[in-house]
Amino acid sequence: MTKPSQSIQPADIAMLPPLKDCRVMVCNEDGFESEGIRILLDTIRSFSDDVWLVAPNTNQSARSRAYSIAQDVRVRQLDDRRFAVDGTPVDCAIVGLNGLIPGRRPDLVLSGVNEGTNLAEDIPVSGTIGACMEAVDQGIPAIAFSQVGTYQASEGGTWLATQEYLHELLPKLVGNLGPELPLLNVNFPQLKSREDLRGIKIVPSGRRPPAINVMNKVGNNADETIYYFDLLREDRGTYPDSDIHLALNGYVTITPLAWSPTNYSGLTRVELN
Repeated sequence: MTKPSQSIQPADIAMLPPLKDCRVMVCNEDGFESEGIRILLDTIRSFSDDVWLVAPNTNQSARSRAYSIAQDVRVRQLDDRRFAVDGTPVDCAIVGLNGLIPGRRPDLVLSGVNEGTNLAEDIPVSGTIGACMEAVDQGIPAIAFSQVGTYQASEGGTWLATQEYLHELLPKLVGNLGPELPLLNVNFPQLKSREDLRGIKIVPSGRRPPAINVMNKVGNNADETIYYFDLLREDRGTYPDSDIHLALNGYVTITPLAWSPTNYSGLTRVELN
């Protein structure tokens, strides 16, 4: 059996034009009215005049790569370049890249800025990243952005890191995208002041501790039982040089994500005899 290259990537991703000439599609999982997407839109519009919003009508967190197969997907036009989609983040990517935006296809997809982390085990379930994966599947490079802990406003959560560093980082990140590096995952830390930033790291994704008992029985209704669960694991990293450990300790983390899910080392380990 011939072993495929471990660097296999989508074959049809081209190098991007200069950022000022890029047609950019912005989406997310939190919904088109979220604070994070407003920050992302304001930032990318300072670099490009050809920016389009195609985002969910409602919060679609943890929808991964779900899409509305064999169902109607309703799209509401908000203004000339903004659309709200009654569907998942991947639905947004599909309609946005296949005719909703008039003229040529977008050159680049930016997703986020998500309210909360997309680190470690979050990556395969994230709708923010799911939209980017769909874009890459369709030959369009993409970047996912997230911000640690903004939902904990009562505990001092802010958008400070995103507001301070997104503008500086965005053109540098876009400049790295291409056939061999089509997808980046960026997480901003929770900061109380600009001076609290400890650095910017290019790191692999990490792991949280094993799952904890999070199932809560909240009621019974006729012949069904109702459960509620939220966090599946304690929010801390188990490896010191990984995305989750560093993002939760004051670093901006940048993780290149693989397009192919194949475990290449496993190709020579599976035995059927």
